[in-house]
Amino acid sequence: MIVARAKRDNGGEILMLGLSHENLRRIHDGKPLHVRREAHGDGIPEGWEIVIFTGKDEFEMQRVFQEGGLIGPETKVHVDPRLGSQ
Repeated sequence: MIVARAKRDNGGEILMLGLSHENLRRIHDGKPLHVRREAHGDGIPEGWEIVIFTGKDEFEMQRVFQEGGLIGPETKVHVDPRLGSQ
């Protein structure tokens, strides 16, 4: 994996994550990637942990989070409106 941060001309920031084919294989095997500053350097903002995972669709991933207690009914989850709702 490659991690990079950049400043935009408008003052915003970009966080870029480049995944290798090995990273993709692990994700597809059900092994989420945990991206932490300790392992990936200061490209990761202080105090952040990023988890990259996959699922059949956004609704399945949301259900897994809810059933695992990671998010509750008060958690705001954004699903692209173009995907519709379930």
